[in-house]
Amino acid sequence: MHLFEVLDAMEACAEIREDHADLFRIIALTGARLAEMRDLAWSEIDFSRPAIILQPERHKAGRTGRKVINLNAAAVEILKRRANETAWVFAKPPPFKGPMETPRKAWAAVIARAKFDDLRIHDLRHTFASLLIKDGHSLAFVQKALGHSRPEVTARYAHLKDEATRAAFDHVGAVYTRRRETGQSAET
Repeated sequence: MHLFEVLDAMEACAEIREDHADLFRIIALTGARLAEMRDLAWSEIDFSRPAIILQPERHKAGRTGRKVINLNAAAVEILKRRANETAWVFAKPPPFKGPMETPRKAWAAVIARAKFDDLRIHDLRHTFASLLIKDGHSLAFVQKALGHSRPEVTARYAHLKDEATRAAFDHVGAVYTRRRETGQSAET
């Protein structure tokens, strides 16, 4: 079962709080780190771009300056739906103030329900990067998307780039082979 389907089902049965489910969705949709999203303030979101802009003190590679996390339509929809009167997108429940605590029990329930073995919240970030690579994006693009300050950190995904390249070459070979088998010209 897909992660979002599990979150939807758990929400429908009141097995997970909406804010916890939305936090997990936003991490999956942006490739951001847990702390970056858990502590997200409304003032850090620019819906006109749409993007999240984190100041250096708010992200791991802070010495590189501001970090821009682009938002897709699904992430924007979640964030707009979360509009509230606090400074935080994922706030502690009243009467407490500040960003929520890490929802470890909620995550444990999600991975148990989804039957994922040892999936960490941070693995959503890795999955985001893997999907970009498998879709043909360069390692340099993924480095920028994840906010890595050093290319060596992103290089761990190089094997996926090789797999994507191999799959593309196999596809071209299959096209030419099919054409040859059917008597069509291989030239396009």
